[in-house]
Amino acid sequence: AWTLLMRESFDGDLDLMLVLAVIGDRRLKEPSVKDLSFDDLIKGANLGHTVPLTNRKSIADSTGIPRETVRRKVANLLARGWIEELEDGSLTTTP
Repeated sequence: AWTLLMRESFDGDLDLMLVLAVIGDRRLKEPSVKDLSFDDLIKGANLGHTVPLTNRKSIADSTGIPRETVRRKVANLLARGWIEELEDGSLTTTP
C-alpha cells in the first residue's frame, strides 16, 4: 500500500526520504505558510523566507546521517527537482 509507494518513490532509499522530510519540515515552520492551503503550496504560492531554512550541515547534525551522505542525497533531490538551493546555500522544497 502506501509503504510500497514510498519505497518506490525513493528507490528504496529511506535516508533520501528522511532528508526530504527534514527540508520540508523546516519549510513548514515559515510563518507565511501557516495560513496557506495544501493547494496553495502545490501551486507554488509566492512564499517569503523569514525564518532560517536548512542546509546540509544542519540536516546531518539533526539526523545523524553522515555529511557526505547528506551531500549525495541533496544532490539527488536537486537533480529530481524536488528541492532547490537558494543563493545563501539554504535548501527548500519545490511545489
